Amino acid sequence: MINFLSNKVDRQVLFDVILKLGKYDYAINLAINPTDLRLIELIYSTLISEVNQSDKSIS
Repeated sequence: MINFLSNKVDRQVLFDVILKLGKYDYAINLAINPTDLRLIELIYSTLISEVNQSDKSIS
């Protein structure tokens, strides 16, 4: 996953998704540190976890 998120275009897509979800604190952190792969990994993992949680609550 790090290779996927290390691409500038992929980081931009992640940033756009974060904004559309209203996760402005994530967007600010990503804008400040756009090349911090640990931060990107953490944000990505958190978003996936939140999506999985919302899927379980819908079922």
